[in-house]
Amino acid sequence: MNVQTRTAPSDSLRAAILTDGRPLRRIAGQASVPASSITRFIRRERGLSGRAFDRVANVVGVELRPVARSV
Repeated sequence: MNVQTRTAPSDSLRAAILTDGRPLRRIAGQASVPASSITRFIRRERGLSGRAFDRVANVVGVELRPVARSV
């Protein structure tokens, strides 16, 4: 069995937030998510709800796409 290491969606979102260039508070405001929730998410102290994840991902331009599986 060939196991490939893939980046978790949460890690991709963390990276996108950190490299976005906008202040965290601006991202939070545009996503209607408390800045403290995003800070805890970045620090891996807590996760984001599905709704918050979607909003933040939309603001920073992160999309989920299916990955081709090998059979």
